[in-house]
Amino acid sequence: MISYFLFLIISNILMLFPRFLRKKIYLSLSHLAYALSKKHRNIIRINLKLAFGESLSETRIEELTRKCFHNLILNSVQIIENQKLSHADIAKMVTIENREILDKVIEQGRGVVLITGHFGNWEIGAAAIGSMIMPTLGVYKPLKNPYFSKYLFNARARFGLKMYEKEGAIRHLAKALKKKESVSLLIDQSVSSADGQVVQFFDNPCTQVPSPAQLARKYNAAVIPVFLHNVDDNHFILRFEEEVLVEKSDDADKDIREATQKQADVLQSLIEAEPDHWFWCHKRWKNELPEIYKNI
Repeated sequence: MISYFLFLIISNILMLFPRFLRKKIYLSLSHLAYALSKKHRNIIRINLKLAFGESLSETRIEELTRKCFHNLILNSVQIIENQKLSHADIAKMVTIENREILDKVIEQGRGVVLITGHFGNWEIGAAAIGSMIMPTLGVYKPLKNPYFSKYLFNARARFGLKMYEKEGAIRHLAKALKKKESVSLLIDQSVSSADGQVVQFFDNPCTQVPSPAQLARKYNAAVIPVFLHNVDDNHFILRFEEEVLVEKSDDADKDIREATQKQADVLQSLIEAEPDHWFWCHKRWKNELPEIYKNI
């Protein structure tokens, strides 16, 4: 509780500074995080080598590593920034592209499973979806500190993102899709072998959540990728991609496996085009390739 109140004091003081100065402070924090976290520098390097082989120079690896820390800090402090932003502020910062893809599905009277990931400023992305597009339901894993969990929950709820704890969330998601509403799910984190579907990601096996395909298949919903692209630290593009089709054959397992792989392919194409903006600092391949992280 003490740490939470200290956080509130520091965050409130921070918000007294003009935005340009806060940005300089955030950049300094990213440099500090880079210097202090050898573990995550190593994870980023391992992931980049696995994904791109020898095609990246040492200079480029260093650049991507620093960018990853920069993005992580910006997203962390964006939670604080979002407490002060209005819907009008979000509209000034974010441009929507390919909205017609979503509108078509809505006109068809279908529910929507929005799939996204830790790409760009994902906290602004979540706020923009709820504020500029439609309210949506998401899933979260509670933080160890319940006060911080509530703070995060409230920051996201301000813009129409209703969050449910992972345990038991599926019934809330199903209820929303039955009512032809939208849910939002992250697809880029490693999940347990028991809960995940093995996919090929950058030509290497890893586990990915199958729930978007499972929900879409069961409730005739559309799986639509949506990611936030950073123009700079103050301007962004929220871009919808074409629907990822989920077949409905006599073999449900096959349908879900193939649709989940298609989602992984969409994510990979996005990262290949803009590697600077993905969350490289987590152990994405830890379930299927645990040996690559054994010395970390």
